[in-house]
Amino acid sequence: MNCKQNGRSNTCYNYILTRRAIITKLRNHEPIIAEIFDSVTIMFSDIPAFGLIVAQSEPLGVIDFLNHLHTAFDRVVAQFDAYKVETINDSYVVRSKAQ
Repeated sequence: MNCKQNGRSNTCYNYILTRRAIITKLRNHEPIIAEIFDSVTIMFSDIPAFGLIVAQSEPLGVIDFLNHLHTAFDRVVAQFDAYKVETINDSYVVRSKAQ
């Protein structure tokens, strides 16, 4: 996550600081208090036939495909009050509007 490029530096830095605090608590075996929001939107994206695509493709082809896919998602997400939470293989998770 690049805080300076996304135009939401305060939100971005708060997210990073919160995430670091949670990681520190987990490492120290401290309890973590869940946050409550009145409203939040989470998008989970997944390619149903990803296993077949991988089985029929060269490794670099899969990497190139995922790079193009995630870059396209990144461009769309950058246009909204949202940020990418995680990408794993073909999965893409975005959080928006936590109020």
